[in-house]
Amino acid sequence: MHTQMGRVGILLLALQCLLLADIARADGAKINHKAPLVTGKTLQQKPIHWPTLLARYDVIVLTIWGAWCRSCRDELLYLDKLSQRYRQQGQSVLVLGLNVNRDRDAMRRVVRKHGFRFPIIHDFNHRVVRRYAPATLPTTYLIDKQGIIRNLYTSSTRSELKSYQKDINCLLRQQRRKP
Repeated sequence: MHTQMGRVGILLLALQCLLLADIARADGAKINHKAPLVTGKTLQQKPIHWPTLLARYDVIVLTIWGAWCRSCRDELLYLDKLSQRYRQQGQSVLVLGLNVNRDRDAMRRVVRKHGFRFPIIHDFNHRVVRRYAPATLPTTYLIDKQGIIRNLYTSSTRSELKSYQKDINCLLRQQRRKP
């Protein structure tokens, strides 16, 4: 049993490496650079219009994830709570998920099981994720109102998750100071 679970883990790691090799490029998204365009439709079939989102929200938290990735699910659970907290406070923060699974049903099962309430785009053909070229999953980008990537997170450790809120609050304060 233990050996079989080890094989499954190795297989999942190999699949993630193949996926990341498929989407990785040297010219991916970088801190203090313009965020690449995000397009597509949410699971509710609502079209995403990136310029409208940038105009509407002070901060966009874009997280790229896969349904097979356990640390992705942990991060999504945290981001869902964070999203609800900001919404209840009337803050202009959007959490947006970008799923890279080719299998739509696998992604839907994860979303349904955990009840995520923020919009999620299924990027099955990797059209958007190739623009970002994350080195690992999950990868989360903190994007300001001008569309500039202000921070990039590549793991979901407890300390890094806590820094999300601190960094978002800092960006919100900066936005309030702008004329």
